[in-house]
Amino acid sequence: MLFTPYGSAQLTFTSHNTSNVRVEVCVCPSSLMGRKRGRSSREQHATKRRRRPQQSPAPTDLDYISRDDYVVIEDFLYVRPYVFEFRMNFRPRWRNQTIYNVFCQEFKHTDEDYWKKEVRDGRVLADGRPINDSALWNDGMEVVHVVHRHESAVLSAPIYIARDEDDFVVVSKPPSLPIHPCGTYRRNSLQFVLKAFYNTGKLLAVHRLDKETSGLVIFAKTPERAAQFSTEIKEHKVQKTYLAEVEGLFPARLSECNESVFWDKREMKASVRQEGMEAKTSFKLLKVNRTRHSSIVECKPLTGRTHQIRVHLAHLGFPIVNDPLYGSQIRLQKTNLVSRGPSPLSISLTHPKLAEKSTASELRQSYLACEWARNSFKQRGQHLSCMEEGQMLSCFNCPQVTNVKNVAVQQMFIHLHALRYESDNWKFEVPPPLWMEQKRDSATTGIGNVTSSLSNCILS
Repeated sequence: MLFTPYGSAQLTFTSHNTSNVRVEVCVCPSSLMGRKRGRSSREQHATKRRRRPQQSPAPTDLDYISRDDYVVIEDFLYVRPYVFEFRMNFRPRWRNQTIYNVFCQEFKHTDEDYWKKEVRDGRVLADGRPINDSALWNDGMEVVHVVHRHESAVLSAPIYIARDEDDFVVVSKPPSLPIHPCGTYRRNSLQFVLKAFYNTGKLLAVHRLDKETSGLVIFAKTPERAAQFSTEIKEHKVQKTYLAEVEGLFPARLSECNESVFWDKREMKASVRQEGMEAKTSFKLLKVNRTRHSSIVECKPLTGRTHQIRVHLAHLGFPIVNDPLYGSQIRLQKTNLVSRGPSPLSISLTHPKLAEKSTASELRQSYLACEWARNSFKQRGQHLSCMEEGQMLSCFNCPQVTNVKNVAVQQMFIHLHALRYESDNWKFEVPPPLWMEQKRDSATTGIGNVTSSLSNCILS
């Protein structure tokens, strides 16, 4: 039983073992929160300054995620569609504007007719209640948009666990998988997949790695350890080593690039510009394949700009293989990472692996993290199937498993791999990428050495 001056609520949900758990929050009337008799004004002021004890955060789908929320078909990992609530909090610039107009202005990926229908059908709620198209924003207001969420597919490559300690874990990320929820990815992110398939618990990301890039990722298990890693990275105390396969015969004499990098938020792309941020990357040629007309290059970014290695190599005239964003002309149709399986867009909820009976009963953990789904369950006394959820929410993605913005297979990976991170206190290394192990023809010349020994993955 918790007392709070902010309001009251009651939450009921069903855990994995189907036992009922009830959490009650009871309001302490505001009339009882005022001044007590016999207390001086100084004592009252000191009481107001006291920090209220922090309450445990509400459970989310990360707390209940399991491998049953996923299905592997051919070379792809799919997330079963689920009910999700996008939440927005009031911002001063929206004062005196209608919620409907703000949604039309802020989310231009859909048209006004779409938002008109969502509002009319009661899927946009303010402070828990459906709105009309004339409802205005108010200070402190929270608006929820209930959707049937379909995520983009990712490659079903395994995740290598390099180190798993009490306060951190080091893994080798496959390409196509973002580190944390973003855009059309939530459960198909590294944080969720690790918890669902490898039972790592809730992890804290301490650095970035593009979803198309493979290789080393460090997660902390505690806020204290996350702060330590983040501080070292921000203070440039961590040396990072990457491997890249680039187009062309990279010259051995070319050792670094010091061009400033500018990030265009609208285009979501970096470029070399004088008005950009200072950036420096060192390079070392390792191998050349004259038949394929490509090279393997060791890259060490001395600064941490977004897409720094990719844009520096492209600026030098040697774009990374399969990276069309920065000018690559080599497009890989098939590698040992991706087969010629069905397109992710061709899979529907009628696929045998997705149409199993269990999807309508045992696999509905998403109900635990969504108020709309909990209320739906209370009203009907049973869980809905994915298709039934979609029908109730007028989902325009159903019956496809993925969403309309799904990523094409060729855009899921580039030949860039994070190999090694090290500081004065620790050193982590993961195996080289699969494309490094592909057999080279006689025209391949070795110029350096790339170690794959796991003994180098040590903590000082």
